[in-house]
Amino acid sequence: MSKQKLTLALAAVALAERGYFIFPCKPRGKRPLTEHGYKDATNDVEVVRKWWEQYPDANIGLVPGLSGFLVIDVDGPIGEESLRCLGLDTVKTLFVKTGRGRHLYFARPNGRIGNAHDLGKGLDIRCDAGYVLVPPSVHPTGAKYQWGGLDHA
Repeated sequence: MSKQKLTLALAAVALAERGYFIFPCKPRGKRPLTEHGYKDATNDVEVVRKWWEQYPDANIGLVPGLSGFLVIDVDGPIGEESLRCLGLDTVKTLFVKTGRGRHLYFARPNGRIGNAHDLGKGLDIRCDAGYVLVPPSVHPTGAKYQWGGLDHA
C-alpha cells in the first residue's frame, strides 16, 4: 500500500474515532462513492475501515453539521474579499487549505442550516445539507488539502 493510501485510510479511521461523520469520495475528486452520497456518512469505525479497504485511494468527505461544525467555504481572492467585508478575515479558527481557497470551521449553532445562504461572492456554507473534503484528500487540481489554524495537529 502506498504512503498516500495508508495516510487516507488512517486519517479516515482517526476522524471516525473522534466521532466525525465521514464517507469516501472519488480519488482526486469530490463525487461520493456511496449509494446515497453524504447521507451515508457515519462515524462507525468498522464501516469506515471497510470503505477504505474497498476504496484505498478515496478522498475523505465530512458532513459538517453531523460532526458539530459549520464550515464557510472561501473560494479564492473573491471569497477572501467577501470575508473581509464581513469582518471575518481575522477570526482565529481551525481551517483547511483547499485547492482553490480554504474552509473555515466554526462550532455548529442550533437549528437546521442548509447551503442556501447569501454571505457574499465566493463564499458558501456547508453544514447540514452538504459536505466538505478534509486532509489528506487531494483536490482535482492535484493540491493536497491541509489543516491549519487552531490545534490542527
